[in-house]
Amino acid sequence: MGNKSLNKDDLNKILGIAMEVGNAILQCGGEVRRVEDAISRICLAYGCTDSDVFSLTSEIVATASYNTVRHTQSKRIHYYSYNLRQLEEINGLSREICRLTPEPEEVHDRIAAILKRSRINPLKKYVGFAMAAAAFTIFFGGQWMDGIASLIVASVIFLIEHYIKKEKINQLAYTITASFIAGMVAIGINALVGSLDLNAVIIGNVMLMIPGVSFTNGVRDLLGGDIAAGFLRISEAVLISVAIAAGFALPLLMIGGA
Repeated sequence: MGNKSLNKDDLNKILGIAMEVGNAILQCGGEVRRVEDAISRICLAYGCTDSDVFSLTSEIVATASYNTVRHTQSKRIHYYSYNLRQLEEINGLSREICRLTPEPEEVHDRIAAILKRSRINPLKKYVGFAMAAAAFTIFFGGQWMDGIASLIVASVIFLIEHYIKKEKINQLAYTITASFIAGMVAIGINALVGSLDLNAVIIGNVMLMIPGVSFTNGVRDLLGGDIAAGFLRISEAVLISVAIAAGFALPLLMIGGA
């Protein structure tokens, strides 16, 4: 597409490429400023004379222009997570797109390959869950038996996230349900074994679910001038934290054991 005169069909293809890259960046956990910058640079690299991009955590709206010809696309983002490896590779691809301006089909295939190749190995993720929960439990005053109990609870959380959590499930509903089940399992283990520091076990597993990266990105968005996106991320992090607290508190209120 390079330097030739662009019509609406060309602008549609260019925006399609740019929006796909922006969508991938946002779904991998990138900041909205990064999304807006990538889409703008890609549009200009393909010959557009101007571009306007607005992104939130849940939607991207972009307009590409060539002289008096303008075309707008919007994309609704239903789900995003945090995968820094995917984010790094998508960023590298966006720079390559700006440099080489490949065909749209090639870009689509490259993005699909990155998202598939960069998925976290389930075994590695499970080991991370288990070790982190056990370590946090011991750090917060638990003994080695408490660490083992925390490892079992973390295994349940991992199974829930790996096999049950889907893109269309409401994040708050998922969080409070997973927390409730994890709390019930912790109380059940304490009832079987006895003499566990249940508070340390629960705290160790709460740490797995705290949305720290989301809160940090929200603060970065605020400091970068993206007020709406920053408040949305921070509000989401606070609501998820409340859901975690409620989910773990319900079994304690219903059954007791703390």
